[in-house]
Amino acid sequence: MIVSYPTNSQETNAIKAVLKALNVKFEVKKEMALEQKAPTKGEVLKNLKAGFEELKLYKKGKLKTTPAKDFLNEL
Repeated sequence: MIVSYPTNSQETNAIKAVLKALNVKFEVKKEMALEQKAPTKGEVLKNLKAGFEELKLYKKGKLKTTPAKDFLNEL
């Protein structure tokens, strides 16, 4: 799980490109404007929990990832 709050469209596009290169499924819920508030503690904890669940799935072999070395070689 990756949570990102880019501050402009260039950062948004860069993050999307990296996630696509890693074959990571993602969704953009909404792009935050600079004046919007940061996530709440509850949202952060929820996202962390989801990330740890994904990590468990990976360790059980139920989730496939791309090794960092392979990703870096593609750049």
